[in-house]
Amino acid sequence: MKVIDLRVDSKLIKTNFDGYKLSLKPIAILKIENINKVHRRIANSSSEYGFLHSYLFQLHNHFYGDPFLCNTSYYIDETYNVNKISYDSNSGKLKPLTSVYKFKSIQNDEIEGKYNMKLKFVSEKYCLLSDGIGGLQIIDTGDRQKNDEWKKIDSLQPLFEGKGFILQDCKFKIESGEKVIHCLLLYIKQEDDKFYNFVNWITLKEESSTKKWTCVAKRILKGKGTLYYLSFDPHCNAIVYSSNHAYKYIEDNVNEIVEEQSMEITENEEMQAADSHTFQWTQNGEDITINFNRIPDATNDMYHVKSLQSHIEVRCGQQILVKSDLFAEIDVDLTTWTLENDFIQVNLIKRNPDLIWPYLIPSGPMETSQNNSNQPMNLFNTQPVADLNSQMEECDFGDDGNQDDEYFIERLDSVTHKATHKIFLGSNHPLFSKTLRPGFPKAIAIRNDVDCCLWIQQQISPNDEWTLKHEGTLHAFGYVQASKRDKKYLMCSMDMNLSVICESSRHLFIYKNSYSTASGLRKRNGPQVQIGQQKVISFDDVGEIYGINVENEIIMLLTENSIMCLQLAEEE
Repeated sequence: MKVIDLRVDSKLIKTNFDGYKLSLKPIAILKIENINKVHRRIANSSSEYGFLHSYLFQLHNHFYGDPFLCNTSYYIDETYNVNKISYDSNSGKLKPLTSVYKFKSIQNDEIEGKYNMKLKFVSEKYCLLSDGIGGLQIIDTGDRQKNDEWKKIDSLQPLFEGKGFILQDCKFKIESGEKVIHCLLLYIKQEDDKFYNFVNWITLKEESSTKKWTCVAKRILKGKGTLYYLSFDPHCNAIVYSSNHAYKYIEDNVNEIVEEQSMEITENEEMQAADSHTFQWTQNGEDITINFNRIPDATNDMYHVKSLQSHIEVRCGQQILVKSDLFAEIDVDLTTWTLENDFIQVNLIKRNPDLIWPYLIPSGPMETSQNNSNQPMNLFNTQPVADLNSQMEECDFGDDGNQDDEYFIERLDSVTHKATHKIFLGSNHPLFSKTLRPGFPKAIAIRNDVDCCLWIQQQISPNDEWTLKHEGTLHAFGYVQASKRDKKYLMCSMDMNLSVICESSRHLFIYKNSYSTASGLRKRNGPQVQIGQQKVISFDDVGEIYGINVENEIIMLLTENSIMCLQLAEEE
């Protein structure tokens, strides 16, 4: 597994950005009232009370933007109509609300778990619709610039016997001349009094003779952590996810899952290791030094040190001192160990000497400072600050100031079922994801100091190295969103010049990266600075906001009984 260090593009960072200036200029709002209510399911059954349910249901966006057609949004109402609303930039008006698709939903009380419906556009012609109770429809939308009625191509129901699911991501491809759609379907299941996420990766293929779609491949992943990002890699050879807990493949009907027995740690071994691996470790450049307390009367022949690329095992007879995966890869041939009077010392050599290890093994002790062995070093959770004279605040350390959870991004290969790449994010999980280019994986919004950087997956060919590329920056957005405790939706425009924080009912905060009237401003006796523009919109009597779609020119909001379109003024 390769550990990737995210490196921002200095050209996309404004070191002279000095915050946002509040603009009191009003924004024109177009409104369509008395719409059919949104079809919305909430977690209200006795079996749907966990945090995974709350996160999945309460933050669901019921307004679906079309990445292939700008200024257009869709929502599903209570009568199972897919409604389309478009904004005409030439006239500055909304086009009439139009129903483009009508479907039937089979109500089955025996379904385990009912989820919100989801609409995903996979190409200029096709979209997928999941009904939340086990059904998935493939729809031919025709020319979506017109108001043609959509046609159902095929319906797969039920995909999983007795289980509902929600559509998380999908990808349309042409493979060997045949149409293929890869889908990620998510549902939550309780096992051993704990809730787990189950991600089903299914591959649908169109049979050329019958034009029917069949499921030709099925893979299942399982994990207990909240998924803050879930997508395919650019070539659909792996799943990329972000969480604070690891996910793994538990089923694959294409490639057999091979368990590595040598790497498994039994419960008894884990308890023994936890009791005995009281050790200290330090790092210096490419070297890692581990010191274990020597066991009384133990001879040199009783110690055994075994190291693999990213795994270490140290035993004294039958007693396990440590047996665990390492943070990153090491050079196995250069591993050495010596037995001193009071301790056994193991020396490891990093494969990547420029990488600072935040920890040696999962759940292991922190690195010990070389200057003071009683003061552990925390090189991972402490976030850098732009101004070294400023103090960190509670909101700078993730949600509710919690520094215990460590989040990461991981790529899981579909053939080997192993993690090929990993990115550690510290105590701040991804803020949101956004489709910046139609047909490509969603970009990941990650906080970097006070800013928020958007990263896209980059992989030119299937055999090339996978990585994340810094695509754009929302200046100071990482800091301003941390202070908003009632936020529901975070989003940005495709050109990344606009970022939005939307509350559940009352306020909408808009941040524009540039403010033309501020050009040429300087601090007193200081350098020239740049500032952005902030707008605060307050709503009265609109009820709960169910969805949002942010375009380059407009912002569309879906509420209980209306659709609103905010026309963003030209830069002042």
